[in-house]
Amino acid sequence: MTRNGLWSHQPQELSRLKGLRRELDESSRKARRLDEALQERDRAKVQVEEEKQTALHTKRQVGGPMREVTVRLPR
Repeated sequence: MTRNGLWSHQPQELSRLKGLRRELDESSRKARRLDEALQERDRAKVQVEEEKQTALHTKRQVGGPMREVTVRLPR
């Protein structure tokens, strides 16, 4: 210890703490970006499901599955 009660290796500790703080900040930014990406993925999944349900509803309104029809013209 120094005469004022602080550790003699305080500059190394401060440097280490600053490094840890930078790592924490970087980790927080990365977590935020991942969270945003997951939210975007979830929104896309909901949109796809809504479009699927709309297509099914429309299909039922039209009368079921679309079928290929062959038309024979008289000769």
